[in-house]
Amino acid sequence: MTNSQDARLVAELDRTRRTVADLEAAFDRQADACARSEARYGRLFDSGITGIMICDVHGIITEANDVFLGMLGHDREDLPLRWDRMTPPECRALDEAKIEEVLTTGAGAPWEKEYLARDGRRVPVLIAVALLDEARGECLCIVQDISERKRLDAALRELTARVGLAEERERRRIADGLHDEIGHTLALAKLRLGQLTGSDEPGVADRTIREIDELLDAAIRETRSLTFELSSPVLYELGFEAALESIGEETGRRHGFRFRFQAAPRPPLLADDATVVLYRIVRELLNNVATHARARSARLCVGTTEDEIRITLEDDGVGFDATDAGLGFGPDGGFGLFNIQEQLRHLGGRLEIESAPDRGTRTVVVAPLAPIEDGAP
Repeated sequence: MTNSQDARLVAELDRTRRTVADLEAAFDRQADACARSEARYGRLFDSGITGIMICDVHGIITEANDVFLGMLGHDREDLPLRWDRMTPPECRALDEAKIEEVLTTGAGAPWEKEYLARDGRRVPVLIAVALLDEARGECLCIVQDISERKRLDAALRELTARVGLAEERERRRIADGLHDEIGHTLALAKLRLGQLTGSDEPGVADRTIREIDELLDAAIRETRSLTFELSSPVLYELGFEAALESIGEETGRRHGFRFRFQAAPRPPLLADDATVVLYRIVRELLNNVATHARARSARLCVGTTEDEIRITLEDDGVGFDATDAGLGFGPDGGFGLFNIQEQLRHLGGRLEIESAPDRGTRTVVVAPLAPIEDGAP
């Protein structure tokens, strides 16, 4: 072998060594990247943020984290599991369509379904799937328990339905009042006016006019009563506390209980929307006293602290079990304490109730005052 051949061989060996070294470095970098990726995957898998499982399209779950297993009442000793056997029959057609989507596109857009838990419960879930190994049909699934969301959706639907029913009952009650009270009174007044025609009997005209005057007074009172129930003119003309006193006196007069009112030392400063909401809340509470409490007297007090208004309504009626207050609607089908609590929560306030059977009721409505602007008195 010549010197030139030896030199070429040495050069080739050097290139081979460098190539091997580069390959080893690349392998090390790749191994390090895989280790970091595996560590990230492990942290995600065990993070407890959401349910994760590894399964195949044939129904076998080979791996799952504690969140997924826990939501269905299983543990790691139960693996492998069968997701197809945990799926109710009515969900299987959608699952089959999603499997086809995953095999075709490599991923399945999130969809809702149910799994059957170990104890037979149905657990609604939102699931998203990505294909990991096409040859084996292995998939990564992200599974979120949406039981609470479903419960809240159902509660909202029920609330919406009941609010609609309550509004319809309120409209019907006002319509009945217009027809039965005001309509009847005006019809009778018209009849009396007709009797004046052609009557020459002494004193009949004067007596009939007095009857008509009384009937018209009654119609005016009923009209004012309905007007107060819809929206109090006093609230806008004389202010919040005058409107509360007026609606309390009117409710007491109509339903036969003694009403007392105590105003705050200084008129409370309220935002316009809070004024309307609080007036409606007090009106609802007074209606509860009139309808359910069988009270002989009621007392309404308005007080303020540095940043809150406190409206206290006390009655000496039959009372009720306050531990159940606010869990539903009033027995009259109205909005009830639940709606009052929700309205106050929206304002940043709260409702406090003290009551017991045969011991009356004390209800306190608490809401924030409007902030005082710079330069305000």
